[in-house]
Amino acid sequence: MVCVSYLALAELWTVPQFPLANHGAEVRGIEWSVAADGPMTAAALASLGAPTLLLSNDIGDDEHGRFVRTWLEQRHVDCTFAAGPEVVTPRIVVAADCYVTRTWFAYLPGVVESLERVDLSPLARASFIYVDGYQLIEAA
Repeated sequence: MVCVSYLALAELWTVPQFPLANHGAEVRGIEWSVAADGPMTAAALASLGAPTLLLSNDIGDDEHGRFVRTWLEQRHVDCTFAAGPEVVTPRIVVAADCYVTRTWFAYLPGVVESLERVDLSPLARASFIYVDGYQLIEAA
């Protein structure tokens, strides 16, 4: 199985209720995870013992990048990205409230360009392919 996706740190914010425009809300919880759906799909499949490869953008060698890399390693996901000091790890903030309202804010510097350089040759040997198709990365 090959998953093709953008890769980012995800900050999950919990608020009691979304505020009106130009108002605020208390953040009651912050958790870190990964985005987008491709890395999560790869982790789920790897936990089931399926051989899985994640093709994604590069990430930074910063606190956020180290978290993302460790998260994937702990879940035994094989990846092709590089981590370097010249790259800023992409981030996304996902905010949700108790009424199932959810929204997100993505910071994806250099992601499209990085995805355009990904070696897609593993797709030729894959039995299944999962591709994220977010509007933010459609140019890649």
